Amino acid sequence: MLQLLGVIVVLAAIAPVAMAGGNMIAAFMAGRNIVQWLSITVLCMLAVVGSGMLALRVVLPMLSGMALLAPLVSALVLLAPPWAIWIAGKRWMEKKVSQ
Repeated sequence: MLQLLGVIVVLAAIAPVAMAGGNMIAAFMAGRNIVQWLSITVLCMLAVVGSGMLALRVVLPMLSGMALLAPLVSALVLLAPPWAIWIAGKRWMEKKVSQ
């Protein structure tokens, strides 16, 4: 069961990258805001990689004695940065387009 939850967490962490990539492709087709969507996509990818490294190398060893808390905190550390970048980037682009 814990492996299934791990797969779900990883897929949820990759979701903002896929959404930003889809918006980047749509911007490329429209010919507008390509660089901005590319930067949001790259930032989301870097956030997934960086938060994954942080979760595996710092959080899990630090909380290794706590059987239930370690995976939950690691999942939170993995999920928070990509989603925060996606939400901030989406709001930034909505503001930019509405001006």
